[in-house]
Amino acid sequence: MRNWVQPLVGTPEERAVKLRDPAARAAMKRDVEASAPGGIINCGRMSVLEVVHERNYRYEGMTIREIAEMTGQHPLDAFLDLALDEGLETEFMIPPSSTEDTLKLREATIKDPYAHISQSDGGAHTRYLTMSNWPVFWLSFWVRDREIVSLEEAHYKISALPAWLADFRDRGILRVGAWADIMVYNQEELGYVYDKPVFANDFPGGERRLIQKPTGLRNIIVNGAVTFEGNDCTGALPGKLLRSYDMVG
Repeated sequence: MRNWVQPLVGTPEERAVKLRDPAARAAMKRDVEASAPGGIINCGRMSVLEVVHERNYRYEGMTIREIAEMTGQHPLDAFLDLALDEGLETEFMIPPSSTEDTLKLREATIKDPYAHISQSDGGAHTRYLTMSNWPVFWLSFWVRDREIVSLEEAHYKISALPAWLADFRDRGILRVGAWADIMVYNQEELGYVYDKPVFANDFPGGERRLIQKPTGLRNIIVNGAVTFEGNDCTGALPGKLLRSYDMVG
């Protein structure tokens, strides 16, 4: 996807100019056509989550392929034209694949004792979204519903194992002397408040971002202090920034 790099670099205005360039689009299309199915753009699964302008409301919920068929365009043109019409602010999404064959393949990978599953970049995108829902999905879908590992193994994979791999001392475990970072929950009630992520203007300055909230959580405890009761923030801020010398000290 080397031909996608430069068109996506720069300010929104600079990117818009490059994304309208026929030569750039032709090169990007070659990358799409050369990629494996479901690669750069999975036109049959990527859909429009939310648009900016009322004139584009009709596209919400539609896949890129459906829009391309409606407009008589190449899928890439349909995708880019809609995004450009909205100042590159359209929200797109790709739902997770859930075919039984795919799930069984994932099960085999997840159950491997060397598999590390708890990786998330949610903290890197707080300004735009807070949808780090994989712990709830892991404990509800994979552990409760499909029972691929025991609850003890599940917590080891999302707490003790990653802490050990990152060389975090006295974290990821419950024992005397360790930092008391705890999630208290009812596994049978674990799920999501919304059917799909929603927009909230809850960031400083009233900025809009996508959020998802869980069901079934009782408390979040950081360094022994309760920071959340259900989905309500207590205002306690007991955490601190960890630096390299904190991790190994």
